Amino acid sequence: MLSPSGLDRSSETYVPRTLRPQDGPVPQQLVTPPAGRGYAVDPLQPGSLRVTIVLIGPPGDGKSTLGNLLVRDAGSMMAAPFRASEDFNSVGAEVAHADFQYENVHHRIIDTCGLFEGATNAADRLASCAGLSPGGIDAFVFVIRKGRFTEEYFDQLRCFEEAAGTGALSRTLIVFSHCGRETNEQLVGRCRKSGNSHLREALQRTAGIVGVDCHTPSRSADDRMAVLAATARICREHRDVPKLAPMAPAELRRQLAEMDSAIGGLSHERQDMMKVKMDGVRSGVASLAAVRKALGEAREQQTAEDTRIQESRALQDSVWAARHEAQGLKQAATSLEQGRHTPPGAFACCTPVAACPGACDACDVGVKEVVKDWQADRQQNIRNKFAEADYIADLNQQLR
Repeated sequence: MLSPSGLDRSSETYVPRTLRPQDGPVPQQLVTPPAGRGYAVDPLQPGSLRVTIVLIGPPGDGKSTLGNLLVRDAGSMMAAPFRASEDFNSVGAEVAHADFQYENVHHRIIDTCGLFEGATNAADRLASCAGLSPGGIDAFVFVIRKGRFTEEYFDQLRCFEEAAGTGALSRTLIVFSHCGRETNEQLVGRCRKSGNSHLREALQRTAGIVGVDCHTPSRSADDRMAVLAATARICREHRDVPKLAPMAPAELRRQLAEMDSAIGGLSHERQDMMKVKMDGVRSGVASLAAVRKALGEAREQQTAEDTRIQESRALQDSVWAARHEAQGLKQAATSLEQGRHTPPGAFACCTPVAACPGACDACDVGVKEVVKDWQADRQQNIRNKFAEADYIADLNQQLR
């Protein structure tokens, strides 16, 4: 998301901890947020920095609870800014935000609801986040409950990347909630040794993982520090990288409409299969790229099948025509054979009659030779047609 002021580079955020303000120049103020947004800190303070973090993930997995932990210091008595629920339904506003300061850096946490309810909802929610992030989004935090990392979770990440823009996963931190007594180091080590192919690919494509348990006060401070340190690393790594360009909701809906239209040209069986996949895109369990690839394969298969049907029909028509011509040849040969026994005077239009016996013998021999050659050519043509039919039938059998 590009800054309205033209600042399309990631914030020069989080100078290393060994660097103190008096050791070097004061960090540059990159973003001047609009007034009247309800900031908890003074964003216009000279030399201030701002980091915008967006929390994403399925409802009921601890997203809002983590947001409350990040915003408040351990033991803070301030009210929780986000409504948390262990239910699987979203609670509260679709997009909420809160501001806080950590290590002299201003942070804004944006909590999204319904982001994983489908591709169109994801695009709508990210568009809503744009109004709360005037300098663009620095990092995403994907919060899921600790457990088996399924293909559905990975598809949700890919669906999110399509809506957020290419490269969004490199700015995304995976946070496993409800880790209990398992420390962050233990969780990271176990995930790296996991044989789960979906988890391994997610680790390769995202910025890392952190384990937390927001319901265990004794680890709250360490969990908060681990998550914010990881987001700081994302900011540093993307300091000179252009901001993301999320897909506009209208553009996404246009692409989905085109895909729906393309499905109409498929067979009934393929239509049913693709409609299920399109429902997966709209519900957030299938990526747009995967469904677009499946649609392309279905259209190729449909085209090949239609071509085979047309060729089969053309062959049937050719065989029928050959049989018809063969029948005509047979009738012609029969008529010619019967002509030998034609009574005298049957061809009165010809000058020879009974008075001129043998007058037609010379012509009769020539006609027979012509008919014989023609008949041989037609028989060979018929055999070729039947051989072609057998070849195509064998080829279709192999393709199946």
